Amino acid sequence: MCEGPENVRNIKLLLAYDGTDFFGWQRQPGGNTVQQAMESAIEVIAGVPYEVQGCSRTDSGVHALDYVCNFRTPGDGFASKSGAPIPLDRLPDALNANLPRSIAVTRAEEVGEDFHSRYSVTSKTYVYNILASRIRSPFLHSRAWRVGYPLDLGAMQECCSHFVGTHDFAAFMSSGSDPAQSTVRTVHRCGIAASPDTEGLLTFTVTANAFLYNMVRIMVGTVVMAGGGKIDPKDVPQIIESRNRQLAGVTAPPHGLFLKEVNL
Repeated sequence: MCEGPENVRNIKLLLAYDGTDFFGWQRQPGGNTVQQAMESAIEVIAGVPYEVQGCSRTDSGVHALDYVCNFRTPGDGFASKSGAPIPLDRLPDALNANLPRSIAVTRAEEVGEDFHSRYSVTSKTYVYNILASRIRSPFLHSRAWRVGYPLDLGAMQECCSHFVGTHDFAAFMSSGSDPAQSTVRTVHRCGIAASPDTEGLLTFTVTANAFLYNMVRIMVGTVVMAGGGKIDPKDVPQIIESRNRQLAGVTAPPHGLFLKEVNL
């Protein structure tokens, strides 16, 4: 798989995708993943395989609004299998013609040789949609977690406020994380707001320097339990300090989660 010779150009791509039918970003045997779809589209155009690096793994069913990935191509530029060069402003069109409709490349640009979609990230922003309604929505069934009872927005906002700052978030990490990694993360902002247009729709937003495995979904589960009166928001600092996963909320389902923004 091509990673490029010494004289290379580093191409950054921005894309959006509906993760409903994908097993996340990362390539895996026998799995339908976004990384595999991107690499297949590039190979169809170039006639040779390339490795595409992504900014985040994202779980099965999770969506992305502004995902960042990159790949390296020979120094004379990216070209089709016929040898014809493809200008960067035409590359999104070329890729989109060979991608499933659930993925769209929105921009392509050349970046420095040392740029890496994962390691150059300084922070990420995720949003999560919650629908507090007894009635399901045919438009949000794969875009929001429907909770069939009323939620106290004030309690949820208080819960969110306790996440802000630098903390050890071990209580908000699912099994499967690298046991050697630090569980300390810095949350720059966290909040939840009601939609002015859709009754019962709440949007949770969080920005942090990095996230643990399922951290956002466990934070959302905790916030929802606080909104439903099952967790006292005032107890959240103690839950964080405990480092005990059993004290935090449930893990929210993946389909309400969107990677909104990647800051580089």
